[in-house]
Amino acid sequence: MRNTIVRRLIIASIVMAVLGVIVIRLFAKDFVWNYIVETEAELRYRQVSVLATRYSTEDYELFFNQYDTSYAEHSEEKLSKEQIDALQTIENGMQLDLMAAAESIDSHVSIVTHDGHAILSSNPSATSLVLTSFDIDSFGSSYYMITPLNKSADTEILTTMYPINQNYHTIGYVMAYETTEQMHLDTQSIMNNIYITFFIIYFLYIIVLVILITGYVRPIKEITAAAREYAKGNFTYDGLKNKHYMLEYQNLANSMNFMAERINDMDEYQKKFIANISHDFRSPLTSIRGYVDAILDGTIPPEMQGRYLNIVLNESERLTKMANSLISLNRSDTTGIRIIPTDFDLMSVIKSTLASFEHICLTKKIKFDFTSYSEQILVNGDTEKIKQVIYNLLDNALKFSPSGGTIYLNLSEKGEKVFISVKDFGIGIPKHALTKIWDRFYKTDDSRGKDKTGSGLGLAIVKEIIQAHKEQIDVISTQDVGTEFIFTMTKAKK
Repeated sequence: MRNTIVRRLIIASIVMAVLGVIVIRLFAKDFVWNYIVETEAELRYRQVSVLATRYSTEDYELFFNQYDTSYAEHSEEKLSKEQIDALQTIENGMQLDLMAAAESIDSHVSIVTHDGHAILSSNPSATSLVLTSFDIDSFGSSYYMITPLNKSADTEILTTMYPINQNYHTIGYVMAYETTEQMHLDTQSIMNNIYITFFIIYFLYIIVLVILITGYVRPIKEITAAAREYAKGNFTYDGLKNKHYMLEYQNLANSMNFMAERINDMDEYQKKFIANISHDFRSPLTSIRGYVDAILDGTIPPEMQGRYLNIVLNESERLTKMANSLISLNRSDTTGIRIIPTDFDLMSVIKSTLASFEHICLTKKIKFDFTSYSEQILVNGDTEKIKQVIYNLLDNALKFSPSGGTIYLNLSEKGEKVFISVKDFGIGIPKHALTKIWDRFYKTDDSRGKDKTGSGLGLAIVKEIIQAHKEQIDVISTQDVGTEFIFTMTKAKK
């Protein structure tokens, strides 16, 4: 069997069962046995303590005085008839007490002298028994002990005692005896119940474990199946959708779904990217080839060749521009756009950039309205890269502004930031395209129809440069109303 979660859980369950039985066997049995022994001993201790306290009074002094010497030397002739009658009455009463006590605690009860003679017992036949193994020191600080019945038998005896004191002297003991056979039976009965309870709990645990394993393994199998589908390129696989897993698995499934959607979007983007770049490169190449062929075969007369050669030159410059843009973006993908930040005057950069559009502005009859809060604004950044950002934004605005329109360029400040705004009143950007205009080679249908010269890379480059400067850029646009791009720069530290 492979090293799986299920296998590990099964092994862990078996180990837990074995350890549970071992722990119960080693610890629970001793605990139960000690508890039963202490309970039984305490029950008998309370009974014998009542008798011993009663026999410690002066009413029983005469009875115990006759046992100051050995039983064999004792003679009834030393006592008067009245004393013998009184002793007989006391002894009969004590005998009844011992028998009643023995019956209540289901044990043998005796009164024993300090040297081991059983002078009175709940079993009359044992009255003269001499306990040769009796040793009060064997009890230690306890009031009970367990000893073998004899050397040849396996039976043990639980002995409980309480001293009888008269005149501050111990004259004997009230002792209760009982074999431990029933205690062993009670211990085994409780242990059997413990084992049964343990296995019932273990069985319920197995049921819960099976349910948990199902809950753990099923999501893993489904997520694994989804991963295999994604590896095959099937990013539309919906096997993880509308599932109700545990929180951790649900988060993983959601991440997998999100990843698949993003990869699918990237796949679609890649296909669109290839289609766009093929189109944008094929169009100028087709024009260049067509015009060159026409010149070579004489279709275009010599007096008109200069005009068409200029068109070829413009198309070549367009291809060069697109190639340079692709190289720039590819470099930013691999190593990131490299910027060399310096402090420079933003006003000078904007004015020089505006000057490069004079010819286009005159041709399209478009004017710039430039406002600023200061004649000199020092910012920190890469001069050439920021100039490229401004150029691309102005170029976009010119392409989509109507003839005779105005483009507003505004600079404002807030705290340590300078806000640069480029606003036109052109065709605007559709709402659904606002988040896609930063994608490479993306063109809205309107822009493709009105502007055949754009590469679709300008705004992508702008976004990359602004992000490399750790600045922000945003766009506000309403279709058929106009578009405004706003980006930030950080002021130079004086």
